[in-house]
Amino acid sequence: MKRKVLLVLVLLSAISAFALDNSVEEVMQGLDEVVEGYGYEEALVTIGFITYQDSNTCGTIVPYIQERIKKASENLQHIKIVKTTELSEYEQSGIATRGLSRGIGDDNSTSKQKKLILDGTYTPDSGHILFQLRLHDVENDFWEYGAVWVSLEEAADYTLYPQNIKLAETVQEDFNEITNQTDTTDSNQNNSKKQNTKSATRITLAASMLDSNGELVNILHPNDIVRFKITADFDCYIAILCIDANGVKTWLPTTSNFMEANVSRLFPDISGAVLRVANDGVFGAEQVVIYASTGKEGLPSQGDNGKYTSQDLHMIMKNQQNARKDKNNKTGTFKITYTIIK
Repeated sequence: MKRKVLLVLVLLSAISAFALDNSVEEVMQGLDEVVEGYGYEEALVTIGFITYQDSNTCGTIVPYIQERIKKASENLQHIKIVKTTELSEYEQSGIATRGLSRGIGDDNSTSKQKKLILDGTYTPDSGHILFQLRLHDVENDFWEYGAVWVSLEEAADYTLYPQNIKLAETVQEDFNEITNQTDTTDSNQNNSKKQNTKSATRITLAASMLDSNGELVNILHPNDIVRFKITADFDCYIAILCIDANGVKTWLPTTSNFMEANVSRLFPDISGAVLRVANDGVFGAEQVVIYASTGKEGLPSQGDNGKYTSQDLHMIMKNQQNARKDKNNKTGTFKITYTIIK
């Protein structure tokens, strides 16, 4: 116990000193020293989602910072940046949910190396852009954080958020409200709102966007080809609602909307069909909301397209609440936010 208390005190001291660092290089060096302090010779670190405030979207400043992180990590002793394709299904679902669901399925990884996620948020702050980066594992146990300041002059050639930021924030607020009301996990909620996803009345979902190489992404470019990867912890039926950058709703057609428990599936599942990002000059945050129910009656009607309004998610969630009055019917909801940039 004394050793554990001493370790906590040492780490708290490191956090205090670490918070004074302000460059990507200094922060990554500090993280490298923290990994060593935990007793690991090497940690495989995946760069997760870095988003503008709590919107779960971002601007072109994020790819710039991600490249800086990769470059700064090349000569570190203990941190090795890895792609998401090098991780297990369990670990990938932990990244997709930012650790909230603690992964879907079993952790079958046999690697003795520590695997961590580096993600965070950023916001304008006193003439700078403040990036609050967070290093943690799939189970979302807190490890360390670092504060990076980027001057507005350095960020002048980049955008901080998409043009449709108001729509993105509205959808996020609506989703947070309905998931808080129904105690259902949102992959994009803050960690302070973590809830029990193993409730007997709810389906835990994990969903992510994959690029053509199978990498988890939340930033896309025109003409990119993408797929959705979805996993649920119960046998269930799903419906997939897409909200584009203009706020137009579309239900994704499927060949089969039945999900077997703990078996990942890729969508679209129609033979020969692909999802390609339109090169129409429209850039911004887009949303994908996945609804799941153990009975088809718990799914929303898929005939209502048109523009998104703040009542849409509330009405759909109300239908799910009604469906759950049947104790044999379980439901769940998950949201992906991704950003299309130039």
